Amino acid sequence: MAYKMSRKLSGIFTSIKEKELGYTRLAQWYDQVEKTGIEAFSSERRTIQNQHITILNYFDN
Repeated sequence: MAYKMSRKLSGIFTSIKEKELGYTRLAQWYDQVEKTGIEAFSSERRTIQNQHITILNYFDN
């Protein structure tokens, strides 16, 4: 499950260019990781929660 979730996160950044869609997909990924309870992603979840505005600037292409 952890591998699948890491590939999903990678896919968000490689395939999505629009900020709104990026925001939606990151939120969905965040919720899925939270539901699985995988502790390996606690750092990523915290980073997304605390830095989401900066992260979303990535999608301003």
